[in-house]
Amino acid sequence: ITNRRHNSLSAAPAIAIAYMQLQAEDLGIGSVWINAFDRPLCARDMGLEMGKETPVALLALGYPLPDAKQPTRKRKSMDDLVRTI
Repeated sequence: ITNRRHNSLSAAPAIAIAYMQLQAEDLGIGSVWINAFDRPLCARDMGLEMGKETPVALLALGYPLPDAKQPTRKRKSMDDLVRTI
């Protein structure tokens, strides 16, 4: 994903990445959004000119191993989240 206007991650690329992740999940593909990376190095490796087409995020995609297990998430109870005053 590149952003021609400025160097920071704006709403448009963030929305695009979120939809790509949703579609990947629907296809059984895992994804990881990477935002902390060396932008000039990445631009150079991609053949981009910094300032014109600056990478703002990376999206790593891959198929999970057949025996991979989804992490279990322990949800907080409503009592831990809500306090009536």
